[in-house]
Amino acid sequence: MSNRKSIPVEVSRQLFEESGYRCAVPGCRETAALDRAYIVPHAETEDDSFENLIILCAVCHRRYDRKEIARSAILNYKQNLAVMNGRYNDFERRLLERFVRSGLSSSVELDHSATVELMVRNLVRDGMLSVTEGRTDMERLANGTMAMVLPFTVTSSDLPRIDNTGAERIGGTDHYALTEAGRQLVARWFGAEPILGEVG
Repeated sequence: MSNRKSIPVEVSRQLFEESGYRCAVPGCRETAALDRAYIVPHAETEDDSFENLIILCAVCHRRYDRKEIARSAILNYKQNLAVMNGRYNDFERRLLERFVRSGLSSSVELDHSATVELMVRNLVRDGMLSVTEGRTDMERLANGTMAMVLPFTVTSSDLPRIDNTGAERIGGTDHYALTEAGRQLVARWFGAEPILGEVG
């Protein structure tokens, strides 16, 4: 019979919040069958502290227990969670994960809006993302890449002639791409290397 105490509820809550209710391994990020895993085995330390626990999916937990994932990698994942969560919001972290899935040299087209600018502000400010203007909504309507039911047809000759004197754009899209610094950050994060000095 084990004398192990249960992990305190508050510690469990902090762990799940830290990982975003997903596996802490960046290449996995599974949301089902999540375990509270000991970084240093409980049998060695009897340490139920937040610092000695990490959220892993059942598969990654088994891989860690079989030493297919090194303890140093798990320690870096834990440290990197604190850095990434402290600097970037959930949308920004998921955007970085999307770049990994679709290729680090790809770009993402997002609506041009104050909301999107706010959602990616830290990545842009830190030089991790570059932004280039995409097409305006009128241009997208004219070439058929934006669907909208209108009682008339819009053609390119209908587009307003606006000079580039700094007039504010309304609507449209922007293209976001990882900079070299962004690619290095993602490579270190997903490669289980420390990123403490990389951000901010």
